[in-house]
Amino acid sequence: MRSLPILLLGVLLAVAGNCQQRERVRIVTAGHTNARTAFGVHWLEGSLDSAGYRVEVTTDASPAPGTIRILVGALADRRVSAALRSNHAYPDSLPGREGFKNLGHGRRVVIGGRDSSGTLYGCIALSDKVRS
Repeated sequence: MRSLPILLLGVLLAVAGNCQQRERVRIVTAGHTNARTAFGVHWLEGSLDSAGYRVEVTTDASPAPGTIRILVGALADRRVSAALRSNHAYPDSLPGREGFKNLGHGRRVVIGGRDSSGTLYGCIALSDKVRS
C-alpha cells in the first residue's frame, strides 16, 4: 500500500508560489540512480519548473540556505533512511512492493521508495501535488 503523508508541503508551496522571485529547489539523488528513479526525478523536475521553481538536480546533499531540498531514493539508501529517522518518520514496516513514503518537514522533503518503482511513484505523487 502506498502512503503519502506530506506535512506542511502544501503551505510551503503556496507561500513559495506567492513570491516574486523563483523559489530554488534542490533535488538530491544518490549517485547511482537507475532508469526508473531518473525518470521520476526528471518528471518531478519538469513539474516544479512548470510551477515556476528554479530546480537543480544534484548528488550533493549539503545544505543550501534558502533552498527547498527534496531527497529522492530507496528507503534502503543510507541518506534516505537517516533523513526519515531524524524526523521520527521511518516506517515501522516497509511499504509493499512498488510502495513509497513521502514526508515533508519545513523546507525538506524525502521521497523514499521500497524499490525503484516505488521511488518513481513517489516522485509522480509529489509531481501531482505540485501541479494541482
